[in-house]
Amino acid sequence: IAEIPEIVYKPIPLNERMQAYSGLLELNGTPEGGPNLGSLFPTDYYAGLMAFGATLAAYIKMLKTGKGDSIDLAQYEVAMRCQGPTITQYLNSGYQWPRQGRRQSTQAGVGIFECADGRSVYALPIGEGPTKATCKFLGLDYGGEIFPEGMPMVLRGTPAEKPFESALEEYFAAHTACEAEKALLSVGVPVCRIMDYAELSEDPHCAARGTFIEYENVEGELVKACAPIPRFKNNPGMVWRGAPSVGFDGEDILDDLGVAEGEASDLVERGVVSKKPILRIRGM
Repeated sequence: IAEIPEIVYKPIPLNERMQAYSGLLELNGTPEGGPNLGSLFPTDYYAGLMAFGATLAAYIKMLKTGKGDSIDLAQYEVAMRCQGPTITQYLNSGYQWPRQGRRQSTQAGVGIFECADGRSVYALPIGEGPTKATCKFLGLDYGGEIFPEGMPMVLRGTPAEKPFESALEEYFAAHTACEAEKALLSVGVPVCRIMDYAELSEDPHCAARGTFIEYENVEGELVKACAPIPRFKNNPGMVWRGAPSVGFDGEDILDDLGVAEGEASDLVERGVVSKKPILRIRGM
């Protein structure tokens, strides 16, 4: 053990450190500016969802065979597994996947574009249909030498790169994000405004889906939040109470264990059993 570097067995609890340790952080950011953290807590959610799936799989197997299982799940390994083909490419060819930045590094026209109103859109003109639609929408010579019929995408380093991406930049710079999104989607070009929370809270699709709900927290105050997902048809999810604070259920648990009511309260008052007020995040 003494010969093993400390970092190998020292706990690394923070999501940010998992991004760094797994190589995920190296992929995010810009080629010029260096790595950027992914927000918020991606490796925490990666690990939680994978643990959920593994537990469910083990439970179903146990129901069928009568034999349980033990699950070993490391957060950094989950983060590595969620990096698509990038690690496999490196291990087999030595190719380090570059940071994408605002634009895709291998395909022109894919990425973030600034619009006339200062907002941004994400464009994804990949595939024979979207590439053709984009060229025709922008007035480019689709079917000619630079943009031959049937081309599935515009690759960087080809004669088509500069005219294709320049035409997109000019179009977005002359239109608002909403105008550009509506016009391009109408002709089959995948484009999406980069939404902020203000837009999402008023978005008609979110309203139709019931994406946001209201419920009372444990203090009886009205809280707005995201609805429970996934959505079950026969057993729909619900918020049956707001999130408790540390020790909120402590006295009830002690009561279930047979501790007298007065003694349980005394343990809380003396700090033997912790009980803290609700944590309030800014704006809540």
